[in-house]
Amino acid sequence: MKQPLTTDPVDVVPQDGWNGFYCWVCHRERQVLCYELCPRVYHAKCLSLTSEPEGDWFCPEREKITVAECIKTQSKAMTMLTIEQLSYLLKFAIQKMKQPGTVAFQKPVPLK
Repeated sequence: MKQPLTTDPVDVVPQDGWNGFYCWVCHRERQVLCYELCPRVYHAKCLSLTSEPEGDWFCPEREKITVAECIKTQSKAMTMLTIEQLSYLLKFAIQKMKQPGTVAFQKPVPLK
């Protein structure tokens, strides 16, 4: 895995559009840490890091996903579900979110 890169949106424009310039935690730009496996970027300060990570590292979201996907760390309930059952449950949840009365929650809220 490649070393994380520090990007400054004023000086650098991503060529592939993969990584963003806005910190996943505070949603501000400037000097963010990014890495090849995830489009999310972070400020070192927002991750409570005193310096840029060296070597292989995962963002906090990727760490959570990795733990959730690992059979050894999955909850007992998750280990009992098949992929088909999980897919059905997720589709059911999405359909519930599309029910009448939820329309107001399906659009972005103006910040001002």
